[in-house]
Amino acid sequence: SKPDEYIVMGAHYDHIGVAAGGDVYNGADDNASGVAAVLAAAKYFKTHPPRHSIVFALWAAEEVGLRGSRYFTDNLPGSLTLSQMKFNLNLDMIARSDNNKIWACGPSHYPAYRYLVDSLQGKTSVDLKAGFDSPSAPQDWTNLSDHGSFHAKGIPFLYLGVEDHADYHRVTDEFSKVSPARFTENANIAAQMMLLLDRKL
Repeated sequence: SKPDEYIVMGAHYDHIGVAAGGDVYNGADDNASGVAAVLAAAKYFKTHPPRHSIVFALWAAEEVGLRGSRYFTDNLPGSLTLSQMKFNLNLDMIARSDNNKIWACGPSHYPAYRYLVDSLQGKTSVDLKAGFDSPSAPQDWTNLSDHGSFHAKGIPFLYLGVEDHADYHRVTDEFSKVSPARFTENANIAAQMMLLLDRKL
């Protein structure tokens, strides 16, 4: 048991707000999907105590510059120190995909955690791939979401998410557009990664 070592599992709950005409940006995939998966994992671990301490965090103000997660990493609560923060698993947009893929960003920065992806590849109905984490790549997601706040402090991370879809940052990102089956599979991938982390860290 390692109660003094912390794993942070998080997702942002904010979205774009309200359009000029009054339409609400509900953000079903971005990022109610990530929030729901974090809450589901918290419910599981409540009855299956982990070896490590786990922080289940729901961040505000991600869409305006990662402000919620940055405040957390700059102002850790209580006596918590950065050295105790061992890993961040960030979930952002996990309930849709136009190509049956979900991406894990982070292993190129922290190759010691590549096993989180390798151990689950081929064992799910979705295509789990590592990528979008190289500065030389056309798209680099390293600082795209709240995991960037942890990376800035040298805390290893893995970010699970899908590529942008037609309803990204539009008022049409509604519950009717998400795939419950895809969400369930991707939330399960995230939970399995948490179990692996708790076992191997």
